[in-house]
Amino acid sequence: MLGRRVKGNTCRFLLTLVLGIVCRAEVHGQTSNWPVSLWILGYAYPQALDGPDANLYSVNLQTRLEGALVEVHGNILRAPELTAFLDQLEQLNRRLTGSARLERLEPNLKLNVETASKTGLLNVVVGVTPDQLSQSHKFIFSIHQPALQPCISDCRTILARYPARPKT
Repeated sequence: MLGRRVKGNTCRFLLTLVLGIVCRAEVHGQTSNWPVSLWILGYAYPQALDGPDANLYSVNLQTRLEGALVEVHGNILRAPELTAFLDQLEQLNRRLTGSARLERLEPNLKLNVETASKTGLLNVVVGVTPDQLSQSHKFIFSIHQPALQPCISDCRTILARYPARPKT
């Protein structure tokens, strides 16, 4: 879900065609990649300049934690949802209180980042499923506040490349 470059441009821009978010965070006392990776492949319908499909992204999402791996591929995120999440992440980063929620219309992805302490520890809860009729997966982990900045930066990069299109 969130971002930093890994091996040059391969993760963040993935040969300049794919934007992705892969943050660094401390999980269980070790610095590692966040258990959540989100790659924005582009607009799901690049020709649609307005209407409900205009802001829909094609994405690959991977969540991995302690022996579990869940992947979701498809059109499950919209530009306005990512914009709202970015706004909330920026507020959380400034205030160190509150939460940031990636709220989706579809049940494939739920993401909540909220303060756990005044020292900058944040709890992250990810609900993800490739098939909401037969599966449900929940991942819970903690990160430190400095891990938000690369995520915020990459969300800005994604929205600069694939901004929300006007509704008509």
